[in-house]
Amino acid sequence: MGAAIVTTVYFDAASTGGQLHGFLTALGAIGGVLVLCFPFVCLLPRKAPANGRH
Repeated sequence: MGAAIVTTVYFDAASTGGQLHGFLTALGAIGGVLVLCFPFVCLLPRKAPANGRH
């Protein structure tokens, strides 16, 4: 789903402003999602469960 969204953003922007504009817009969208997700990294567990189950 992520690749489909990025591709949609790229082609939408490229159709109005060219390939470079599409690339930069898609790259900005990826960067924006990265910035939004970064604070949640501290909520991930530091160690795997001891019993080996997920």
